[in-house]
Amino acid sequence: IIHPEERSFILERAARRQSGSSEPDTYEIRFLRNDGSFFYALISNVLIEYNGNIATLFNIVDITDTKSRIELEQINKELESFSYTVSHDLRAPLRSIKGFGQALLEDYEDMLDAEGADYLRRICAAAKRMEELVDDLLELSRLGRAELCMSSVNLSEICCEIAAELKDLEPQRQVKIVIAKDITAYGDKNLLRVVMENLLQNAWKFTGNNPNAKIEFGVMHSEDGPIYFVRDNGTGFDMSYADKLFK
Repeated sequence: IIHPEERSFILERAARRQSGSSEPDTYEIRFLRNDGSFFYALISNVLIEYNGNIATLFNIVDITDTKSRIELEQINKELESFSYTVSHDLRAPLRSIKGFGQALLEDYEDMLDAEGADYLRRICAAAKRMEELVDDLLELSRLGRAELCMSSVNLSEICCEIAAELKDLEPQRQVKIVIAKDITAYGDKNLLRVVMENLLQNAWKFTGNNPNAKIEFGVMHSEDGPIYFVRDNGTGFDMSYADKLFK
């Protein structure tokens, strides 16, 4: 049951210990299950007398859960560190965009025509939204320690807000957006909004070449419970890649 890559190492170490060499008593190795998968274990070695000879008694403890927790904690720390660095580095240029954009609006708006002023306001709004996303990124990295704020969330209202933002960004596009009324889900409102933004922005993006674009949000009911969906008549994708696209 010892993993093939570990066998010679363990036996050589046991032989050295039995011959009187100083070797660690306890260390981590891999063991095989019957199905061929492996798990991590701590192996503890004790010298005993067996049929008149020195032998090794191995005690083995499965530490899969412990090791998984340690690895997850390490991953979470790395994610938090990465997110903090990214958010910190993004804030400086964002402050410049917001600051100079606001200064232009306050001091030079009368020198711009209506279209130019509109573009500038959109730049400022987008910079503000990106600043919020940076904060969300940092908050998301802390979820390992933070509690989710679970409540009943009106997904229909969230979708309507996102749809309005999309139309404001590209008012020239004619997209029919159908949002079913009063669809609710139980979860964290901020995180659910991120999900819906990603799905609706995707639908908006990939219906760009369709003059009769249509995006729909709704819910279907199955034996396993409600299935919330966003669907569109855009370019679509090969279903064999669905697991990668939505990972």
